[in-house]
Amino acid sequence: MLTRHVSRQLSAFLDGQLSSRDAQLVGAHLETCAACRNTLDRIRFASAVVRQLTVMEAPPSVWTSIETARLDRQTAPEWRWLTIPRLAAVAVVLVAMMASGIWLVNLRRENRWERLAADGAGRRGTFQEGEWLETSAGSRARLRVGTIGTVDVEPNSRVRLETARRNEHRLSLARGTISARISAPPRVFFVNTAASTVVDLGCAYTIQADEVGVGVLRVTEGWASLEWGGRESLVPAGALCRTRPSLGPGCERAMSGASPSTSW
Repeated sequence: MLTRHVSRQLSAFLDGQLSSRDAQLVGAHLETCAACRNTLDRIRFASAVVRQLTVMEAPPSVWTSIETARLDRQTAPEWRWLTIPRLAAVAVVLVAMMASGIWLVNLRRENRWERLAADGAGRRGTFQEGEWLETSAGSRARLRVGTIGTVDVEPNSRVRLETARRNEHRLSLARGTISARISAPPRVFFVNTAASTVVDLGCAYTIQADEVGVGVLRVTEGWASLEWGGRESLVPAGALCRTRPSLGPGCERAMSGASPSTSW
């Protein structure tokens, strides 16, 4: 397995120009290196932007200018024949700047959490890393998780935003109940409680916990898992999983006809 970053090989890897052995090595490295995965995503995005550019036919005046420049090259100063290559270089730089700008805007949206309309649970606006949100007995709130989903914070709940990054969004639930609906690759969205961590595997679920960590996870769509002390309990839609301090999670069927969950 490669131990160094493979940034210089990613373009060839994306275009299928590497040998099978090198491609396997790069692929294995990407599975463990978030930095290289982010670089690969940026290359994919820039390639997609370039592919969407419209190819336009040059007007006849351009070809006339090129022919005139060729005929005058012997008498003109040396710098004049560099005009067209310089214009091409400027165009490449402008395209790169446009692609970078679009990518940065999308990156900020993917990383940004927002407070949406709330019932007595505070102001609308952004929700920052390290910030707490607390609802009273008569209030609730909704949070937008970048571009991947929403989290509903029920009454008498207290949550903290730990991490807001493109490849990791993490909440801490100190107490209360939250309902998450996430559409993202597995292991991008997490909820920490005092006794376990809920790992989203592409699903919708509700997690309830008290201050010491006693709680229950109910999955309504897809799959989620509860992880604690190196152990993992997989929970499918229609099942629930209880979690207790010093014991960790354990699964049971929540309704008749539900598929059994897989425990450790």
